[in-house]
Amino acid sequence: MDSDDVVVAPTVFARETLDWVTFEETGIKREGLGTPSLWHVLVMPKLPKKMSAGGIALPAQAQEVERHQNYIGQVVSMGPLAGLSDKFKDPRGTHQWNVKIGDWVIYGRYAGMHKQFKDVQFLTINDDDITDIIPSPNGWKIHV
Repeated sequence: MDSDDVVVAPTVFARETLDWVTFEETGIKREGLGTPSLWHVLVMPKLPKKMSAGGIALPAQAQEVERHQNYIGQVVSMGPLAGLSDKFKDPRGTHQWNVKIGDWVIYGRYAGMHKQFKDVQFLTINDDDITDIIPSPNGWKIHV
């Protein structure tokens, strides 16, 4: 093999280059969803788009497997008491809840109640089921 024939390994795997559907792309208005009660948070679990970044149509079975193998979602709405509990205070008494609408979050495996609105899946979880705030779902895979 010549020095010109150097094979460079890809830096990302194909599954990590998938684009994820954001809430804004669903076309649903936040006002149409209502507001979760008390300390609940409405999350849209991450769902892969129906086409990969390379233009390959993803079979429905692959999309379903992806949905069941992740615990990552985008915050859509929050109840009036979300994050206000004393359990979110640090030792100085300052509230440390910094989740905002639109954030991508990781939540517990058995968290929440699944629901569907206009063919879009949602999950209502308790505020303390959120374990992490992440900048993007890309590259993340949760193993439990």
